[in-house]
Order: sequence, then C-alpha cells, then structure tokens
Amino acid sequence: MPPRKKHFLPNGISMTLLIWCLTSVGFALTPMLFVYIGALLTGKHLEPGFNGFVQAVSSRGELLIVAVALLGEGVSDMLQKSSAKKLKISVGGFACLIPLIACCLLYAHIQTSSAALNQNLILLISSIAIIWAVCIGAACKFFARS
Repeated sequence: MPPRKKHFLPNGISMTLLIWCLTSVGFALTPMLFVYIGALLTGKHLEPGFNGFVQAVSSRGELLIVAVALLGEGVSDMLQKSSAKKLKISVGGFACLIPLIACCLLYAHIQTSSAALNQNLILLISSIAIIWAVCIGAACKFFARS
C-alpha cells in the first residue's frame, strides 16, 4: 500500500474553498465587471489596464458592499455550521462583525457625503476591506468545517 499523501488542508475543505471563491466571491464581484463595461461603453475616461478597472469599480466604495456580503456569510457559517466552541464563534464574530459594521458606516458616509472625498483613500480602505473579507471569509469556512 502506497503511503498516504499529506494535504495542507483537511479533506473536503479545498473543494469548499474553491467553490466559495468561484460562487460567493465571484458572483459578488460580477456587478463590478458590468460597471467597468458600462464605463467603457459610455466613454468614461479611465486609466488603461488594471488601474482603470479598479478606478471604475471602487471609486464610490462598491467594494465595501462586497466585503459586507462576504463578512456576513462568514458570520453565518460560524453560527450555523460550526461545531466549534465559544472561542471560535466569538473570534469569528468579532473578526467579521466589527469590520462589517465599519464597512457599512464608511459606505453610508461615502454615499451621503456632499463634500469631495479623497478617491485614493476610498480605494485604499476598500482594498483593505475586500482582502480582509476574503481572508476572514475563507477562515470562517475552514473553521466551520473543522
């Protein structure tokens, strides 16, 4: 009998994370693609390449909404599927809930502000939020399965 191959992740979690990335993350980002296509079709001046895409889809904090959706799903996974102890739920809850609330408040401020806001700062915060949401969302999927 050949030796068992050791996997970095437990059985099944790799497929769960892949499906999550393709569905939840992918579908959540799909409206951004249509915003970019719309910007191109209407002749909106955009920088070429990836910078133009980022400029078109995150200048009004749209990525914050995607982060909220992914963090909300992470909370749901931890509460519904986790056979974890209170520590996992509280860590997952705080790692998801506090940034989720912060993203909601920031998005509301961006949408209702009458003053000109620093687009680069919005982009930076949105980028940090989406990276955090993907990482924490994946961790919640992992902990919910373990």
